[in-house]
Order: sequence, then structure tokens, then C-alpha cells
Amino acid sequence: RWKVLDDGVVTYDGSRGMSYATLEHLNTGERMSVYGMHPLSAVSEEVHLRNIEMATEHMAASPYASEAPVVLLGDMNANEYSESMRLIRDGSINAFGQDWNAPITFEDSFRVANGDAADGNTGFGVKIDYVFVEERDDAPFRVEDASIRSDAPGGSDHFPVMAEVVLLFDTP
Repeated sequence: RWKVLDDGVVTYDGSRGMSYATLEHLNTGERMSVYGMHPLSAVSEEVHLRNIEMATEHMAASPYASEAPVVLLGDMNANEYSESMRLIRDGSINAFGQDWNAPITFEDSFRVANGDAADGNTGFGVKIDYVFVEERDDAPFRVEDASIRSDAPGGSDHFPVMAEVVLLFDTP
């Protein structure tokens, strides 16, 4: 159903990589990019901020950026009230004595579907795992549903975050 237009891995943190693919739907020609990242835990929030800047700069520099909205998946190792998660939502913040900027901003699909009051625990008492959808003036995605599966089988110490997201963006 989808053709891969571009894909790769960008290394960061010295030991981690951010994987990505830009896809084109074979029937409609619609495009989207999907990124996955898992920054190191137990590092400073400044490292997380640098990771968000790096990731969103890579997304914005893609030759497909204007026509392929982004879904970002990941164990971000940062709770939703941290500076790095504020940066990914707001696009700019001042923290640790400097300005931080993200050229692309995102919404958390779980919060869009369930509201701010819903329990976001992904296994650690707080929410650190996400399915983000890119924000644009003409919304490229509609979040139909999102949930956290605290009853999922398997050996992970994280609860899976699942989201049903519809691509609305039309490409030429």
C-alpha cells in the first residue's frame, strides 16, 4: 500500500539513533513521514532539548517536509510537563538560560483523544511514551482514538501507547 521514498537512521546521544521513513500511498499519492526515537534516560533535560531540536530540524530539512506531515513515535524518557516535551508542543521555550527552538510542533495523540485529565501512566507513574502528530494550519491528521494498554502481554516495563490516526493531507 505504501512506497518508501526515503528512509534512514540519524545517530545522536553517542549510542542511539532516530529512524525515519517518508512514505507515499500507492493509490492516493498522499505522503507522510514517520519517525521513531528513544533518547537516553537518566541524562539532563538539556540533552533532551538538544535531541528535540535535532529531530525537528531534521524533519524540517527533509525535501518532503512541505508535503509529508510527520508522525513521531517514541519513548522520549521525559514526562509530558518537562521542558523538552513543552518544546515539542510549543515550538520555542527558554530554559537553562538559553532559547530552544523546534521548527515543527506536535500534538500528543493520547491527550487529543482523551483530554488532559486522563491517566497517562505508561508504566512509570507518568507519561513518557508518545504518538505525536504534526501540527499545521490545515490539520494533516485527525486523531480518532488513542489508548495506553496497561494490560498488554509481553516483557516490556512500558505500557504500549496505541493511536488511530487518519491522514487528511492532500498532496499534489
